Amino acid sequence: MQEIEIGLRVDPVKGLTFFGLDEVNELLVNGSEIKILEPVGALTQQIQQDDGSVHLTISGFSIKVKLLESSNKKSSQSS
Repeated sequence: MQEIEIGLRVDPVKGLTFFGLDEVNELLVNGSEIKILEPVGALTQQIQQDDGSVHLTISGFSIKVKLLESSNKKSSQSS
C-alpha cells in the first residue's frame, strides 16, 4: 500500500496551491485504488505582530491517501 499526502496551501500572495494531486491521479490512471483517506491536519503559519506577539494562522490542510497499487498496470498503447 502506498501513502501520499495531498492538500491545499493558502497564501495571500501565491493564492491557492494544491499538492500531491498529480501523483495520486497518475496512480489512479495506472489502476491503483484508493483504500483509505486519513485526515492529517491543518497547515499553520506563524505571523509575528508589530508588538512582538506571535499568532498562528491556518494556511491549509492535508489528507493522507492510502492506495493499493494494481498488479495490472495499464500500458500506454498507440493506435
